[in-house]
Amino acid sequence: MDAGSIDLNLLRVIQAVDQERSVTRAAQRLGLSQPAVSNAVARLRRALGDPLFVRSTHGMEATPRARRVLDAMDAAMGLIRQGLRDSSAAFDPGRSTEEFNLLISDLGELIYLPRLMAHLHVHAPGVRVRVRQLAHGDYAEALEAGLADLAVGYLPYPRSSLRHRRLFMDHFICLLRAAHPVLDAPLTLERYLSLSHIAVSRRGSREGLVTTALAALGGERRVALVIPHFAAAATIVAGSDLSVTVPSDLEVACADAGVVGVPLPFEVPRIELALYWHERLQKDAANQWLRDTFVTLFAQPPSAQSAGGSRR
Repeated sequence: MDAGSIDLNLLRVIQAVDQERSVTRAAQRLGLSQPAVSNAVARLRRALGDPLFVRSTHGMEATPRARRVLDAMDAAMGLIRQGLRDSSAAFDPGRSTEEFNLLISDLGELIYLPRLMAHLHVHAPGVRVRVRQLAHGDYAEALEAGLADLAVGYLPYPRSSLRHRRLFMDHFICLLRAAHPVLDAPLTLERYLSLSHIAVSRRGSREGLVTTALAALGGERRVALVIPHFAAAATIVAGSDLSVTVPSDLEVACADAGVVGVPLPFEVPRIELALYWHERLQKDAANQWLRDTFVTLFAQPPSAQSAGGSRR
């Protein structure tokens, strides 16, 4: 296929279909007729030799080939936006209509987004945020490619092309339903290992720190359920006798879920939660403002970090 023969306007159409998950809504958004959008998708399907979208209960779902094309578009547009932006100009959040692309985990969505969006509603009502979820191991590549302006979370081995700014240190706890029978006595290592556990497992996950710490003691959990996201863990734990070992922020985010966090009976290294951005955005006024906003809302003073203080 000759990439130069592709009408780039077709890419804009499939991007709208992907974001709206509907040909009808994409047409409305683009100011086109539904047949025009359908015809554009059909032309690109023929050019790429791929169906591009399949119907699902959630609407139109992009195929793997379409997802690669869409990710490449996002990366290209991110670099273009960063290139067009006057990084030396003052940034006025109250008047800006900037769209920021963030890399945040599902747990990070629970922790950061409610307070961030409430803050933007008051201080930067025109600013928009788009969140992407990738494995932590893919954060550096996404920032370098322009897919995201800022990453928030745990990144153990950042590349030299990235800058970072610490927010706070977090630690692991054992999360249980409030009426769990194991809570009738202190949680010893033996009692911890007797529990049925949920393991949160995905590429680049922090969960490996817990497994490694237990292995050093000759211990191994009995894992009854493996899930890819932290966000579902609290709901599952609240309705069962399962336990899950998670960063303490999940207890804070799920304070009303009927779960309690218990200190672990063994040592697990604390984790640094930080902001990461590509060095080309170091002096970008808009990016600086966003970083400063995160620090204002979420950073913990160094004295509290060294003492293991809570951010609650």
